[in-house]
Amino acid sequence: ATKVISTIEEERTKLQQEQERTTLTVSTQVSNIKPPWEDLPSSDKRITEEVKTAILGLTASKRSFLNAPPEDINFEFNYEQALPVALASLKADPKLERARFYLV
Repeated sequence: ATKVISTIEEERTKLQQEQERTTLTVSTQVSNIKPPWEDLPSSDKRITEEVKTAILGLTASKRSFLNAPPEDINFEFNYEQALPVALASLKADPKLERARFYLV
């Protein structure tokens, strides 16, 4: 029993250390990442505002989060790439912060 408890404690410590490293890495990445509407290749303010309005409008409906994408859409999700942008977007959009609970 003592060996099992010791092993569990060691694994818990390893997990905590990994989480701390991941949190530090993500925090560093997020500080350098902008929400998608602020990182457009276009310098046209009108386009930037249209994209920002469209993206921020996605949180107006639960369907944006709950409906499956169209069948003809080929989408590959890369967690490491998406996480910093998602966190920057969460920080910039309070409605998105609330809407993320639709998914969990």
